[in-house]
Amino acid sequence: MSDAREARRLIYLSGFEYPSTHGHPLHALSMARAFSSVLGDNFLFVIGGGVRHPALAGVQHASPFGGAFALLRTLHLRALGSALWLLWFLLRNPSWREDLIVFTNEPKMARMLALLSFVFPLRYVLEVHGPASSLALSRAHRLVFVTTGLLEENAAYAKKGSVIGNAVDADQFSEPRDEALRAKLGIDLSETVIGYVGRFRPMDSDKGVDFMLEALPSLPEDVSILLVGGTEEELDRLRVRSEELAVADRTHLVAHIPFDERFAYFTAADILAYVPPKEDRFLARETSPMKLYEYMAARRPIIASDFPAFREALPGGAAYLIRPGSVDEYCSAVESIHAHSEEAAARVENAYEVACENSWIRRAEHILELL
Repeated sequence: MSDAREARRLIYLSGFEYPSTHGHPLHALSMARAFSSVLGDNFLFVIGGGVRHPALAGVQHASPFGGAFALLRTLHLRALGSALWLLWFLLRNPSWREDLIVFTNEPKMARMLALLSFVFPLRYVLEVHGPASSLALSRAHRLVFVTTGLLEENAAYAKKGSVIGNAVDADQFSEPRDEALRAKLGIDLSETVIGYVGRFRPMDSDKGVDFMLEALPSLPEDVSILLVGGTEEELDRLRVRSEELAVADRTHLVAHIPFDERFAYFTAADILAYVPPKEDRFLARETSPMKLYEYMAARRPIIASDFPAFREALPGGAAYLIRPGSVDEYCSAVESIHAHSEEAAARVENAYEVACENSWIRRAEHILELL
C-alpha cells in the first residue's frame, strides 16, 4: 500500500443498527470490516443506536446518539442528525479533515452530505443501490454502482461512476460438506439437498422459497429442500403447506441464524438455489446479490432465475439460469446437474474462481483506488 493510501482517512456514514437480518446493514458490516482491515485507525464506521454487536469487534466505530437515535428515526431525522454529528466531529477533530473521504450507501445520507458540501469542504462517495436524488449524485466525488443497469440509468454521471458488484470471503467456506450439521438437521446423507439461505420475504419481496416448495413434488423422491432464514411465522406456514403437498419429510426448515454462523448451512446442501419467480425492478437492476457470491464460494452447483442483475453476478456459465417461475426449467436444471456431473463440476469451479477474485478486501481496495 502506498504512503498516500495509508494517510487517507475514510468515514463510513450510516444509520444502520446491529444486530440485523437486513441485506444493506449486513453488506455495510462486511464493507466496514474490509475498510478497517485496509485502513486501520484511519477508518471510522458510524452506525445508529442500539446494541454494540460483537460482530463489530475490531472495527473502529461510533454510535453518536445512543438511545436517542430511535427518536431521530421515528421523526425521520436520522440522516440530518448523522450529518450534523459528522460536522461536529470534524470540527472537534481537525486531523480527520486531512485527505478525508466520507462513504455512504444511503441516499438520504448522501443528500445531507451534498447540502453540507456547499458550506464545508467535504468529499463523499455514494454507493448506489437504487434511486438517488440528482443533488446527491451531482455533488458526489465518486459514484459506485452495484449493477450496470444502475449506471445506465444514471448515464449523466457516468464519468465519475464505476460498477463494482458485491463480494464474499471465500475462505470462510472451508468445509467441503458439513455432514455433522446434516445429521443434526435430520438430513440423510443419501438425500440430494437443494438449499436456500437468507431472508424469505424481505419487504414482501418474493425470494423463491414458496416456489422451491411448490416444485418439490415434481422432483425425484430422493431430493429434498433446506430453507434457512425464515421467521417462526414463515416456518409455520411452510410446514402446513409441505404437509398439504405431502413433502413434509423432504422439507427441512431452519429459522434465522446469526450472520457469522451461516456458512455451514451453505455447505450442508448439495445444490444451492435462488429462484424468485417474478422479476421486479430490484431483482432486475438494483441488486448484486451477496447470496450468489456466497453460493459461488460454497462450491455448489447453483440454480438461479435469469434476471439481468443475476447474470451480471454469475458470469461465464457459473450457474444454471432458468426462466423465472418455470417449474419445468427448474426441474430440468436439477436433472442436468445429476446427469452431467463433469459439466456441473466445471461450472462450480468457474464460480469459485469468480468468488475468490471478489473478496471484500479487494472490493474496498478497488473503491479506494478510484479516489
